[in-house]
Amino acid sequence: MIRRAVAAARRLAGLGAAAVLVACGGDAAPTETDGPLERDASAAFQTDSMSYGLVRTTQEYQGRVEMQYTNRRNDTVYVANCGGATAVKLERLVAGQWRTAFEPPVFNCFSQPIVIAPGATRRFTLLIGAGVQGSAVEPRWPYADVEGTYRVVWGQFLTSYREDRSPKGDALPLDQRLSNRFRLVLSTVR
Repeated sequence: MIRRAVAAARRLAGLGAAAVLVACGGDAAPTETDGPLERDASAAFQTDSMSYGLVRTTQEYQGRVEMQYTNRRNDTVYVANCGGATAVKLERLVAGQWRTAFEPPVFNCFSQPIVIAPGATRRFTLLIGAGVQGSAVEPRWPYADVEGTYRVVWGQFLTSYREDRSPKGDALPLDQRLSNRFRLVLSTVR
């Protein structure tokens, strides 16, 4: 019923989903989903789009976020990984606070680090596969709705790397492990 109200409001009044959801008792603030987002060019991770669609199947949400990292530091960055998989999480802006929306599991193994020289750029893809509420698929999407403002936070981007140490090195400061903000919307399968 709320989806029909949102669709009708968009067609009739051109309102964003958040304004309608707030009016219907939703928890998203209009400032977090209304209007276009401006790209934060200072973010070390830049997505290739400002909006991505998640497809909902009967059991899960599926999607992908493509981005690139540019090492703006004067020193090499090392990325701890397991067969290329890195620690990463997707955060959603909720009532002015960043909350974890999706954090894919990563096996506890260590492959040779991904090495990113000063000034170098490397592409990364975040594959999203999260269970809808009420499904048996883990990890589960924590929100009843998908649409909102998100960012990606990378975990094991390190200033140094030592095989004989755990953790393998010191993490880059948080602001150097963030993507720009972007939107996720619910897509339909065609």
